Amino acid sequence: MAPSRMTTRSTRPNAEGSFPEARSSLEQKLDQIFATLTEANRNAQMAHEVVLDLKDEVAKVCRDNACLEGLLASETSSGRREDFDEEVQTTKPDQKKMAVGRRHQKNPEGTLPDWKQKMIMELSKGLGAHHSQTLVDLV
Repeated sequence: MAPSRMTTRSTRPNAEGSFPEARSSLEQKLDQIFATLTEANRNAQMAHEVVLDLKDEVAKVCRDNACLEGLLASETSSGRREDFDEEVQTTKPDQKKMAVGRRHQKNPEGTLPDWKQKMIMELSKGLGAHHSQTLVDLV
């Protein structure tokens, strides 16, 4: 009689209205679902942190780009100035050799150096024909 009693017990619902094997199977499935959800939540948190880090990195790159664009604009302006200075130096190579105090002196013959005459002519063009100054007045 004992073996039949065991069989009867396992096939009858327990006090909660479910079979013991089915209940343990459902608990295992719920535990698996809970573990999967926990891992998915961890992955979502890590992904969120990565997105925030990338957002910070993008902001930093944008700041760096703005700074570099400013430097490039400054360098471009400076480069134009350097190109102008280089052009001026190549048109008057002898001036480098002259002392600073002698740059504003006239030639021994009493005439102005060629580059100075050209500069004065350009300045007089800027003043216009109606201006009464002569070349000597501008010196």
